[in-house]
Amino acid sequence: GGTIGFQSATNEGSYFFINLNLSQNIPVAKDIKDPTNLPLITLNSNETKTILYIEDVEVNIKLVEHILSLRKNIRLLSAKRALDGIKIAKSKIPDLILMDIRLPDIDGLTAFKKLQLIKEVTNIPVIALTANALEDDTQNALKLGFKDYLTKPLNIENFLKVVDKLLL
Repeated sequence: GGTIGFQSATNEGSYFFINLNLSQNIPVAKDIKDPTNLPLITLNSNETKTILYIEDVEVNIKLVEHILSLRKNIRLLSAKRALDGIKIAKSKIPDLILMDIRLPDIDGLTAFKKLQLIKEVTNIPVIALTANALEDDTQNALKLGFKDYLTKPLNIENFLKVVDKLLL
């Protein structure tokens, strides 16, 4: 019931369009786990843990920020470029780093190698958090020294288990 088409003008360009009718069907609700039933991390009440997320896509940062809000006493820092993230890691010394692999300035593997050369941050655990889901990518990152390799879309329960394990 929709239309598809284009308009074109010589030496000006083309405009392509699709018009779709809105469906009257209501989507069926999926069974979603109640996030409040996920195990809570046990931290001393005065102890705040800092996580640095190096990720260039704002919506991914917001998603991780929302997921981590399920935990008490966690502060999230973020950087959209690897080199900025390295500077933040050196100045703020986070407890954990989440690293995307595809970044606009240098890739996450190269950024990890640079982090390992900085005495103050070399022992901070780093988790790859990426859409790269090939087994070779996973093995290369783990061989470099990443503590874990999680793929997007995130399995929230697994993500929190890995974060909890590395923060305790």
